[in-house]
Amino acid sequence: GVLPGWQMPATIALHDLVHLMVIISDNSATNVVADLLGTMEEVNDRLATAGITSRMRRWVGGETDAERANDPRRDQWSADPSLPSTAGLSVVSPRDHHEAMWRMRTQPRHRTVWRMFEAQQDRRGLVRHLDDELIFARKTGTDQGVRHDGGILPLPDGRTVAITVFTDVTDRVESVDHPSSVAIGQGMRDTLHLLGHGALVVERVGPVRIRARAQPVTD
Repeated sequence: GVLPGWQMPATIALHDLVHLMVIISDNSATNVVADLLGTMEEVNDRLATAGITSRMRRWVGGETDAERANDPRRDQWSADPSLPSTAGLSVVSPRDHHEAMWRMRTQPRHRTVWRMFEAQQDRRGLVRHLDDELIFARKTGTDQGVRHDGGILPLPDGRTVAITVFTDVTDRVESVDHPSSVAIGQGMRDTLHLLGHGALVVERVGPVRIRARAQPVTD
């Protein structure tokens, strides 16, 4: 994350921490927000109470011995043994990911956070072949060999495409043109062509770039 490079101590608004957590997947900001919510055990109890099956096993960014940073029940939550990667930071289902995104889109109380998702900076996956100006609220993530990207795209004809993709491969090198990211982008491109919205597609030449244009998020 970017926070380790900041001069400390510093007072940072919760809004700004969540903003960093969402738009650039800042691990340090994620850990601070998780710590504000309580211990990992308390965070997972809240998820269970909300009917969410996904669990956060530990803080992001490496192993830590801090009691608050690990859920003592974490070994109960694991990935399918047939997958290349073992459970790391968390165990998340595509259904939970989609339902969380849908709630934030449809419930007015989540409007500010939803706009953060609309400002997502990572363009390696679903938006790889889409116009830079297209608003597509998404959340991406990587851990070991796992790559995921999921969000909700309103189409010009009034329809909505909701898509969540999780992949797991043996290639764990973090790169802009990781095979999973390329495949996710191609799948989104082909889906839009099949739906009759090929005009939203931009056929890029060469490696994809990471968006650098800042997007303010306000109420």
